[in-house]
Amino acid sequence: MHRKLAQQLGGDVAVFATARKLTTLIYRLLQWGQPCVDEGAAAYQNRYRQQRIGRLAATAKQLGFQLTAVPDVNLRGEKSHSSSAGKLF
Repeated sequence: MHRKLAQQLGGDVAVFATARKLTTLIYRLLQWGQPCVDEGAAAYQNRYRQQRIGRLAATAKQLGFQLTAVPDVNLRGEKSHSSSAGKLF
C-alpha cells in the first residue's frame, strides 16, 4: 500500500496515509476486538483485477467503445483448459 501511494502522491503523504490505516486497524482491534484478517495475495490480485477491468470499461465507454471478454488463448492459438471463462487481457 505504501509504495503505491508513494508513487502516486509522494512519500510524505504515503507515510501519513499508511500510519492512519495502521492506527485505524489497531484501534478497531483494541476497541471492538475486530480481528485483522489477512486475505492473502490471491484475494488482493483478484480485487485489483476487478477494479482494473472496471476502470478500463469506464474509459472505453467514455471513448465510445465497449469491452468484450475473449476466451483464454495461448500463443499457438489453442484454447487453454483453465478454469476461467474469459479474460480481458
